Amino acid sequence: RVDGLELLKADLPHHWSDAELAELQWQPLVAAAARRRRDLELASPPDGVSHADFVHAIDVATCHGLDLDGQLWLWPATGLFRRSAPHGAVLSTEGNEIVLRTDGAAASAPRVQPGSGRKAASATSRDPIDKDTASAVSGDSVFEVTLSSGWRSNAHLLLSQGWASASLECDAVEVDETMMLSAAQTVLEASQQLRQKQLAVIAGLRRFGYLSDASDGQSGCSIFAGGYACDSLGRYLQALSLSEDELRTFGEGGCTINIGESVPISCDHERRVGQVLSQLCGGLLAESATSATEDEAILHALERASTGLDARATHTDRVRACVHARLSRKRALSSCRERADAWVQRPTAMASLRRPWRVSIRTSG
Repeated sequence: RVDGLELLKADLPHHWSDAELAELQWQPLVAAAARRRRDLELASPPDGVSHADFVHAIDVATCHGLDLDGQLWLWPATGLFRRSAPHGAVLSTEGNEIVLRTDGAAASAPRVQPGSGRKAASATSRDPIDKDTASAVSGDSVFEVTLSSGWRSNAHLLLSQGWASASLECDAVEVDETMMLSAAQTVLEASQQLRQKQLAVIAGLRRFGYLSDASDGQSGCSIFAGGYACDSLGRYLQALSLSEDELRTFGEGGCTINIGESVPISCDHERRVGQVLSQLCGGLLAESATSATEDEAILHALERASTGLDARATHTDRVRACVHARLSRKRALSSCRERADAWVQRPTAMASLRRPWRVSIRTSG
């Protein structure tokens, strides 16, 4: 038992209603929250512990738990402002203080026993990634804590900590195979025979380690904030954009090696990949009930109306988190579509930094 455990906030998406989850406008994230809810419903608490307390303890450990010398430590200050330390944070003891270090940030607090009545904490920081600073007042004690969110996507932050940021520079939109196949079919209308050959190239890319095996259900294909597609997404779309002539010329094995080693196949092939990427982004944007412009207006209205809504604080925070997450996602998709459309207008048969995928170009000499 930890004194003050109830002060640690842990409003994670698996507690949200279906209507609140729908505000995310992203089915993979809704499905992940539903799976977590189902797993916790089936979990068996220890003897003498209610199921509600057991779930809350798990939530608190997920949000605020840090491992130090094989022991679980909870950082109480983070429970006061809906921010918690990222995975990979280092918690250590230095004299009479407990020190938490993350990317470019550090926070410290007196090392005291639970229930002693001592008040926490102080902090210093030096330009942390996507930093979030908050102050909390407890009696006559005022402290400020600045922590990095780490290199994680909004989807990860929502599921593990219950918050998101529309300006998260390290956000990533993961797309699954169904989305990519649908976009390629819309643009290229491949025959069943051609599609099987393309999928054989994808299997070869996985066999030789150019693509992840996706055995855990994750595609490993993402579009990053700023509008660039990751290498895996580029390779996957390159395989789905192969023509019969290109497969006949190079063979399935040759196409596999060319794509895996970043050897351009043809200028026309480069154009088709850009078209499929543009369709992928445009199709995902079209599925959303609101546009990025509308989300910006909604977010602005929520910020203006936040004062005086204490009775609806939890509901408002959930909606705000949803809008932040979907706005960041739409910005990334829109930016990537713009880059893809620009590439389609002026493709080259040689690798170029203008290309919105495979931006890490290999050179020799």
